[in-house]
Amino acid sequence: MAIQQSLLDRPRKSVSKTICLIFSIAAVMISSAFVGSYLIKSTSFFNQSSPQHLCDHALDRATCLTHVSEVVQGPILTPTKDHKFNLLQSFLMKYTSHIKRVMNTASSIKLRINSPKEEEALHDCVELMDLSISRVRDSMVTLTKQTIESQQDAHTWLSSVLTNHATCLDGLEGSARAFMKDELEDLISRARTSLAMFVAVLPPKVEQIIDEPLSGDFPSWVSSKDR
Repeated sequence: MAIQQSLLDRPRKSVSKTICLIFSIAAVMISSAFVGSYLIKSTSFFNQSSPQHLCDHALDRATCLTHVSEVVQGPILTPTKDHKFNLLQSFLMKYTSHIKRVMNTASSIKLRINSPKEEEALHDCVELMDLSISRVRDSMVTLTKQTIESQQDAHTWLSSVLTNHATCLDGLEGSARAFMKDELEDLISRARTSLAMFVAVLPPKVEQIIDEPLSGDFPSWVSSKDR
C-alpha cells in the first residue's frame, strides 16, 4: 500500500510543479509588459511633446532637447499644456542657478586678473548677470498671470537676458574671455532654449493676438520658417 500511495502522490506533485511554473512564466511576461509600457511612456514626451512643441522654435533643436531633458522627471503619460508650462517654469528656475554659478566664476576670475580693462569688463558681466537673474525671476512670476500683457513682458525680459549674455561675452577679451567663453556660450544657448519653450507654451489665442507685435522682434533663436 505504501508503494501505491507513493505512486499516487507523484502525479499530484508533478501537476503542482507545472501550475507553479505556468504562474511564474505568466508573472515574468506581465512584468516585462509593464516595464516595456513604462519605458515607452517615459519617452513619450520626447516623441510627442518636445519635438513638436517645446523645441519647435529652437534654432538648435538637439541642444534644446538636451536642456529640456534636465528638468523632465519620471514618465510623461500625457504632455498637456499645463505640464509644458510647468516644465518651462522648472527650466527657468534651474536657469537662474546656472547664471548664479557663472556669475560667481566671473567674480572669482576678476580677483586673479591684473588688467584693469579686463577687470572692468568682468565687473560689467557680473552686473548684467545679476540683472538677468532678476529678469528671469520676473518672467516666472508674470507668466503665472497668463494675460497678453504678461506674455509680452515675459518675452521682453527673456529676450533682454539673451542680449545681456551676448553683451557680456562681446565685452570680454584676453584671459578673461578665454576663461569665460564656454560658460557664457552655454548661458546664451540656455537663453535661446527658454525663449523657444516660451513660444511653445503660448495659448493659441494669445499667440495669434501677440504675433504681430512680436513678429518684428524675433531674435535669432526663432527659425525663419516660424516668423
